[in-house]
Amino acid sequence: MLICVLPANAAFDVEASTSSGRVDTSRPVTMTIQGDLRRANRSVHGKVNGGGPLLTVHTGSGDVRIN
Repeated sequence: MLICVLPANAAFDVEASTSSGRVDTSRPVTMTIQGDLRRANRSVHGKVNGGGPLLTVHTGSGDVRIN
């Protein structure tokens, strides 16, 4: 499992995905979901706290957690 811990007031754009696992975030993410909603838990693309610098996280196997 890959865990990213950021300050509560951090503002950023996020692109997180996994090929085999799920993406979880404790932060509200403003996002648009396209395609198959059954796969939505494997990919998150959006803005946290209005957006900012891009945080890109990908793993081929396992979960991604953004706290």
